[in-house]
Amino acid sequence: MLITEQEVADMLAVDIQAVRKMRKANVRGNLPPGPPPIFIGCRMIRYRREDVEAWVVARVEAGQSAASTRASRQKPHAAA
Repeated sequence: MLITEQEVADMLAVDIQAVRKMRKANVRGNLPPGPPPIFIGCRMIRYRREDVEAWVVARVEAGQSAASTRASRQKPHAAA
């Protein structure tokens, strides 16, 4: 099912401008990209709900991976 930018914004609890910035990052190849947009004609932009959900899962997993890497790098504090 295809959803609008506003629906993506609602799913992510962000402003629609944040979704548009992520889309522009995708088009320009900048990082971090957002969920992949689908262009229908020259003005209509939609997203597949499954792509948005997969993007969220990937971001959560990347965040958890980064957090565990940071935790493993921290040196234990010496006991006083």
